[in-house]
Amino acid sequence: MAAAPQALLAVEGRSAELLELIRANGCKMSATEADEILPKHGYTMDETRDIVREWSAEGLIKLRDFQGIELSEKGCNG
Repeated sequence: MAAAPQALLAVEGRSAELLELIRANGCKMSATEADEILPKHGYTMDETRDIVREWSAEGLIKLRDFQGIELSEKGCNG
């Protein structure tokens, strides 16, 4: 049963890493930039979508559409 907490920590780590990638990109990322940057870090579309849904519920997203994503002040500044 120890695998479940480790899996949760891995997911949280991936979320934090993705957040840092977007922060480093000026707190926003276009779909074109995401297509180039995220696969280099091992992110799939499904994984990214799930993380962004969680962020949206947490108020970390200012704008999200098919063209890209922009972090809210809370998301950008931590």
